[in-house]
Amino acid sequence: MTTLILAAHLVLAASPMADVWPYKAQLQADGAIEYVYDLTPVKASPALADARDLHGADAVAAFLKSLPKEARVKLAPGYAVSLRAVGGLEAAPVVSNFALVSEDAFLRETALGKKSSAKLRPALHPDEPHLILSADVVVTMVRDFEEAALAASELELEPARRSFWNSVISSTMLKLPSTAGDSREGAISLIARVAAATSCLDSGKVNPAVLENSELKTATAAEISKLTGKIDLTLMSPPWADRAGLSCAWVRDASLAIPFENSRAGTAAVLTMVELLDRSAKLSAAFDAIRTRRNVTIGQPILVNGKPESFNLWRAHATGKADTLLDALNEFIEALPADERAPGALLNPGSTPVGKFINDIEGAARSSAADELASAAEEGRLALKNDTWPLARDAAAVAIALKEKGVEVDSTWHERQLGLLSAELRLPHQAGDRGDRSATTEPTDRTDLKVRLNVPPSIELEPSPALLNRLADSVTQLAKTIQTLKLQSLNPVWADGSKDATWALQEANRLASLLRGLSEISQSASATSAEALVARRYLASWKADPRLKRDIRASAVTPGITRAEHQHVAIAGVGRRQVSVGFASPAKAELIEPNALLLVTTDAEQTYIVPSVVAVTAPAPREIGPLKVSTLRKMFDASTRKPADLEGALLEHLHAAP
Repeated sequence: MTTLILAAHLVLAASPMADVWPYKAQLQADGAIEYVYDLTPVKASPALADARDLHGADAVAAFLKSLPKEARVKLAPGYAVSLRAVGGLEAAPVVSNFALVSEDAFLRETALGKKSSAKLRPALHPDEPHLILSADVVVTMVRDFEEAALAASELELEPARRSFWNSVISSTMLKLPSTAGDSREGAISLIARVAAATSCLDSGKVNPAVLENSELKTATAAEISKLTGKIDLTLMSPPWADRAGLSCAWVRDASLAIPFENSRAGTAAVLTMVELLDRSAKLSAAFDAIRTRRNVTIGQPILVNGKPESFNLWRAHATGKADTLLDALNEFIEALPADERAPGALLNPGSTPVGKFINDIEGAARSSAADELASAAEEGRLALKNDTWPLARDAAAVAIALKEKGVEVDSTWHERQLGLLSAELRLPHQAGDRGDRSATTEPTDRTDLKVRLNVPPSIELEPSPALLNRLADSVTQLAKTIQTLKLQSLNPVWADGSKDATWALQEANRLASLLRGLSEISQSASATSAEALVARRYLASWKADPRLKRDIRASAVTPGITRAEHQHVAIAGVGRRQVSVGFASPAKAELIEPNALLLVTTDAEQTYIVPSVVAVTAPAPREIGPLKVSTLRKMFDASTRKPADLEGALLEHLHAAP
């Protein structure tokens, strides 16, 4: 009796004698996917001995004889998927660009450090390597292109900006001999501020005409000293930090964005600038062009209570009478609203709501800025718009960590998304596990005379349709901006100084179309629009894209809790992660030719390998600006380049830097 009970228990607890994975997946005209299974390997199943012990050799032989050689299953379209992280970053060394990402099996080591042995498996078995296009690839490709376009725009305008501010100096110097009192003090203050700014706070680069006047020379030296203490040069960001010819522009604009002192001289300096613009239509048009370029490429300044820039308010009050107001400062100031009486900056910095949100995060919360940002967007506390290029650019970045319709992710995969958002915005992020320690287990009791056909989801790229559409919106707005500014012949300028032969406008339009096609495929494998067809061809050979052969390594500095606690954020290269993809809700799958010996299950998960941006964060031991790209690359190349060692390599370099 005991033996019979035990046998019955074994039968009830048994799993199918064999699990079979498809070796081929074919997209059907109706959007369904047909999976094809080879059943001949079942005859070599390691569970045959256990099955014979329980059922007898004759029963097992009859079962095997009755099995067809091949089976086909149809998976209906319209299913949602779930993403589950499998361990952490691969322990293999990171590479410098996406084109170098390996398509080999994921490096998995046993506890003894030995690689797992290779086995012969069906092509669609989850342990076979399946490298797909990840969000990291498209996000980085778009970001690098947009930074190259922004750099080109800044460099194109730079000669006009230098000419304008030098004209401000020369025009004010011409009127200086005829001024006295407040008017003279204001002219000197204006010249000193602009001369200090255009010299990049370098006394050796001050406008020569200013140095010939001892009074102006002294005032400019004092201004340089004052501004140097107010501007944190370490916080210069891409593309200004890594493009030749733009670092000085960043310092100049940061200097011009600091309000004048709340004094009679400061007030007169602003009115002197207004007077210059009043007297010269050419200077006024040039100044407006500079402000317009800032607004449409970087973002309109975000000021208290939504008011316009202080300089514009004063300009509105003083236009046409600035020269007389210089002799009647008290009356001018008293005529202003109480909260507008302090002199402002000549040119406020461009910003966006996302930029302001990040800057407003204080204290320890800065270490989880990406999480704070994503939460604010999810909860509706931060509106994401796409009606200008700067706004669309930020909306695309934040979308990295937002929930996707029809896609569920586990907490570990979401943490990876936050890491990508942090890398995109150059924010510090405390990464989790940097090595894969996952393990697989096999059922011990596989004696039921059935064959289970595993039906996993089939994807061609990481499913992120909303993100892809946001990225498409961003480059579409870039194309509109280029046309608005009449920069159709603008060529992107990359971090290594090279220029594209292709116009930025052409590339923006190409990218937008590709991204929308990828979004369609991400939502439905049966997408057949012209853009989807182009995108599918791209997926077949995406590693050959010249854009993906560019070295992605870069460096930035972000504010810490205090000035002395700034953080260095370095993109160290590209690694690989594994993601397990399952059905988020029951999917419909059925045998094309029904067979009682075959079980169809949609509980199966497919494992994919995705390229992953690897970023590390290290505290700055002192005020050190972003590392030069050449220095960063040399530093990481000299290390093991293994994920576990990258942060240490950065920290060691920062402490050893002179």
